[in-house]
Amino acid sequence: MLKAWLIRVTCKNLELSKVTTILLTLICLLSLLGEWHWYFELISHFKLQYFLLSLILISIFAYLQKWKWLSLGVLCCLFNISSLLNWYFNPNLGIIKQEPQSLSLLLSNVYHKNNNHNDLLDLVHETNVDVLILQEVDIKWIEAIESLKTFYAYSVYKPRTRIFHKQVKYHTGIAIYSKYPLNIESSSFWEIIPGIPNIMVKLQIGDKQISLYSTHPVSPTSALYYQLRNMQLLGIAEVIKNDKNSKILVGDLNITMWSIDYANLINITKLINSRRGFGVIPTWPTPIPLIPIDHVLVSPDINVRNFRPGRDIGSDHLPIIVDLIL
Repeated sequence: MLKAWLIRVTCKNLELSKVTTILLTLICLLSLLGEWHWYFELISHFKLQYFLLSLILISIFAYLQKWKWLSLGVLCCLFNISSLLNWYFNPNLGIIKQEPQSLSLLLSNVYHKNNNHNDLLDLVHETNVDVLILQEVDIKWIEAIESLKTFYAYSVYKPRTRIFHKQVKYHTGIAIYSKYPLNIESSSFWEIIPGIPNIMVKLQIGDKQISLYSTHPVSPTSALYYQLRNMQLLGIAEVIKNDKNSKILVGDLNITMWSIDYANLINITKLINSRRGFGVIPTWPTPIPLIPIDHVLVSPDINVRNFRPGRDIGSDHLPIIVDLIL
């Protein structure tokens, strides 16, 4: 009886594994067609999960000695690992010989419903970063973290929540706190999508001026949101492309490195993702992050010393902390 039960369970698991492998193969192929439909772009963001699932399937087929299915699982594994491995290697790391000027940043999408203001303040005091960039901040957040101005002499913020389309309501708002002087011009604030602010400030660090951009596009959870996200990313990309300074783009960009639309952003701006060499490092959603959608992108003349996630502060995003070399 036990033997018969084991046979039934094994056969059932085998059939389930076969169906899963077919579906995984189909998803991997469709993820290459992101430019054709937003559904396909959406499924391109889960390379890490597809890779882990393929490893499980390979283990099952190897144990059951189903070699043809094992081969298909290996193909899925190789397809996804090829998109992951390059984030763990960076030949430029560690080549700086002299002690350069450094700049540390902390980015946190605080989440507009999160009231754990002290958790953020504690993290900022512990990390002691040079520049703090916050997103989804409203007036209550700005007032609750007023004490930061004791440590950061320069700050700028654009908190707001506004309906900017009859079908869309989006919570946004950006704040920047800096130990270095901020050159804030009339053109420092602009909107590509009505109601969603973009901020550009110029950091003056010694004799070097750096253009710091921050934006927070909508999440691509519908065809409309997908179009609006891409419109905003392309809009800020065109501004960055024409900027002659060293450049940093910081934000919850609601996109991963495997999206065709992310590739378009990089092709236009020529920026480099600061997590390269440090791993995929998913940041959303907490408490179990699945995908990396929070980014610090830098121009090629800026090197990266370190990239790491911060601890959970009650938001649906993990903060990220980046140490740059100018």
